[in-house]
Amino acid sequence: MLTSFLAIFTASVVGSLHCAGMCGAFCAVATTTPLTIDGRSAAGSGAAAAAAPVFSLGHLRTAVVLSSAYNLGRLATYTTLGAIAGAIGHAVDLGASAVGLQRGAAYGAGAFMLAIGIVGIARGLGIRLPSVPVPAGVSRLAARGHRWASQHGPVTRAALIGLLTTLLPCGFLYAFLVTAAGTSHPLSGALAMLAFWLGTLPVMTSLGVGVQSVLAPVRRYIPVITAVALVALGLLTLSGRMAFIPADAAGAEKHRAGDCPLCH
Repeated sequence: MLTSFLAIFTASVVGSLHCAGMCGAFCAVATTTPLTIDGRSAAGSGAAAAAAPVFSLGHLRTAVVLSSAYNLGRLATYTTLGAIAGAIGHAVDLGASAVGLQRGAAYGAGAFMLAIGIVGIARGLGIRLPSVPVPAGVSRLAARGHRWASQHGPVTRAALIGLLTTLLPCGFLYAFLVTAAGTSHPLSGALAMLAFWLGTLPVMTSLGVGVQSVLAPVRRYIPVITAVALVALGLLTLSGRMAFIPADAAGAEKHRAGDCPLCH
């Protein structure tokens, strides 16, 4: 279990450089509010704006609260979808075992991540490959969701934008959801996405303190670095080392639930 968690966490940390460019604007909207002085907006008169402190404990506290709301929103969505993906993977395994193919979900997830990683490396090397267009319905849903979130107060808005991050067309995120499906268990899928979230947390909480400029020298290498991390994770998934619940425990659970193919 620990090996699987650390593998996903490490791949997420390495690939999270991609998140800075993909989600930076949304994170900024979620975690930015006008500076205030004694509870009043500092954006009023020029004199007030000039007198506004560049940094204060109040501003730091506000930044921490908004960042926490945004990232907890992401966590809620990621783990929920991870549990759903794990349940789907479990169903795939049951169907595959009926025709004599064990670990069908893991093989499918590993192959998918390898494919995404190889395509990413090829693009990073300058090879032109076609892209899958984002469904128009997803784009419209994301736009409506963010407009709705903007109508709420700062903390609620930050949490809602965090919840909506899965509507972004992010192959990196989807690849980890496929990994969650490859674990073939709802709890394991949720834990996989928890590890993914933890790996992205340092970058996502640092976006407001200049991480974009810090990453500028390595920006062009980020797609290849991310792709290599996905290839490594795909190989681990194919090797059968991505199970959060030991095989014997999973088999015992299937047996208790009456789903063990050897019992029928």
